[in-house]
Amino acid sequence: MDLKSVDRVFRILPKEEHYYELFDKLVDAVVEGVALTAEAFADGADLPAAAARLKEVEHRADATTRDIMSRLQKSFVTPIDREDIHALARALDDILDEAYAAVSFADVTRLGASDEHLQQLDALLGACVRELRGAIEHLNDRDGIAEHCATVHRLETEADHRFQAALGDLFVEGADPLRVIRLKELYERIERSIDRCEDAANILEAIVIKNV
Repeated sequence: MDLKSVDRVFRILPKEEHYYELFDKLVDAVVEGVALTAEAFADGADLPAAAARLKEVEHRADATTRDIMSRLQKSFVTPIDREDIHALARALDDILDEAYAAVSFADVTRLGASDEHLQQLDALLGACVRELRGAIEHLNDRDGIAEHCATVHRLETEADHRFQAALGDLFVEGADPLRVIRLKELYERIERSIDRCEDAANILEAIVIKNV
């Protein structure tokens, strides 16, 4: 069979469309989980309860990610490139992994009261994942994805500035060294979660370019 014939065969084979539904399910879990980080870092929060609920959501997201990867091994024709499906699933899962790691760390180290910088970084993370959900809801038609991704990039830049300001305010004379260690770790984990949001936005932009 020549290359043209092979190409015709691939074009007429049905594409596995369930990936769109699975990505919707995964990003919904990410948004739900990040909302729980906001609860965890709110003033007067019940941190252990929020951490326990977030753990359940994180496990659900892991299961959806495994489902995507399993289908990827079995699917003959996919609606978007295999490497993009793999990379996007990993990036979304990593967002929630970092967020859960932050809340878990705060819980086991008995953070106590949060601070404004942590709450603001977490608010930026929440805004990022909501933009990603808006983009992924249109993964099948690519409508508006570029605009959502542009907003994620803007929010990530804002988060970088906030992170630097947070570090500057943290290392002041007379600060409790244990609290400095705790908060620095939390700032870094939330910032890494936001970085993973930008990774997901980059992947989505590449998908749009490849499928124009």
